[in-house]
Amino acid sequence: DDSRSTSDMDSVGVGEEITGTAVNQSIGSSSWSSASNVTADDGSYATMHTTSYPYASNYLTSDNYGFNIPDGALIVGVECKIGDIYRVGGTGYVGSVRLHNNGTDLSGTDGKVGNGVGTSVATQTYGGASDLWGKTDWTIADVEHADFGFRFVVHENNGSGRPTIYVDYMAMNIYYTLPDTDGIRSTNFSFSGVLPADAVITGVEVDVQKSVNAGTDVKDKLVQLVVGGSLVGDSKADESTAWGTSDAVANYGSATDLWGLTPSRAQVVASDFGVEIRATKNTSTTARQARIDHITITLHYTTSETSDYLDVQNFGFDIPLGATINGMVVSIERKSTSGTVTDATLQMLNASGVAGGDNKALTSTAWPTSDALASYGGSSDSWSISPTVAMVNDADFGVRLSITGSLADVAYVDHVSMKVYYTGASGSELNNKMGWVSVPNTENPRYDPEY
Repeated sequence: DDSRSTSDMDSVGVGEEITGTAVNQSIGSSSWSSASNVTADDGSYATMHTTSYPYASNYLTSDNYGFNIPDGALIVGVECKIGDIYRVGGTGYVGSVRLHNNGTDLSGTDGKVGNGVGTSVATQTYGGASDLWGKTDWTIADVEHADFGFRFVVHENNGSGRPTIYVDYMAMNIYYTLPDTDGIRSTNFSFSGVLPADAVITGVEVDVQKSVNAGTDVKDKLVQLVVGGSLVGDSKADESTAWGTSDAVANYGSATDLWGLTPSRAQVVASDFGVEIRATKNTSTTARQARIDHITITLHYTTSETSDYLDVQNFGFDIPLGATINGMVVSIERKSTSGTVTDATLQMLNASGVAGGDNKALTSTAWPTSDALASYGGSSDSWSISPTVAMVNDADFGVRLSITGSLADVAYVDHVSMKVYYTGASGSELNNKMGWVSVPNTENPRYDPEY
């Protein structure tokens, strides 16, 4: 078996946007100058100098971010950045960072305690890809509203000196998922370097470490293999079990489960082989964040082996002297347990028991899993051995068979019969059925006799 994992995967971000509008909003004792300078990351700064007690600034308030969120999206995270902030003189810190709509704290959201402002340029980030700021009922309209944004104040540290604060830009990013339409497609598992060249895939297992931020209403929508870049085979989604709020690994498939497919080695080692995972939420209210930490695929396989020879002889023919042998037909009733077995060799044995002539093996036809008869040769097919009466009447004359298949497969031969076509005596046909002289192979793929 061989397993390969993806790296960690995150929710989708709409992309960082810099504020379209920024203003000085009264609350403290010190105003921001040139507030509109924070609408571009260009080295032009909004500034504030604390002047009097309580040595706190007004809000520097941003909005009009112009977000465009896809229909049906679930908001799962909000991120705010105060870009290239620094101070000159004194000491100071960001006192409070808050989301707002039209200058009023957005209902249901919590503020963030700010960080100190240093003398070197730095960007401060608040929130993130899975941070909802305490709000559980986000809507697309909330974040697309022109008056939506964030604001912050800056404080002097307990009268330890009045700083001048510089801010270059303010930016936001909105994270979302599309649980009913988009999924996580994970490919390029790099099996090519570890899977044997003659591997036969017998099963596929997928392990997914997943969780949801809250609730019991998120469930699987789709768990399906990707072969050749397309979704194919059975979906293994467990649509009845809710995702938990703590990371847990869910297993799909098994060592003998091929997901309704017969994947070849070439398909599973390709860079476009993988799996797609989708989740759905069965309630229309309250946004959820469905999280996948990693995905592992385990391939179960066996390698192909060629069996020893099965020599079937002593057919007991009694062809009249002087007859001309025109052709021979060999019929074999056979089956295999898993359907991976194919012919490797099927040749005639001459009067000395030596194989020669044409190899009639059906190398591209798998043996069935239930008894079925296969015929080789024909009434005018001499198998390129120039058969004579003496040859076919000899006890050592016969047929040699070998097979190729998975080590996990078992091959069964019920009987082998041969029909010889000749002319020159009465033009009759002889048909004898027999078992075999020896079964030298004791390893899979193997012949197990059935009488």
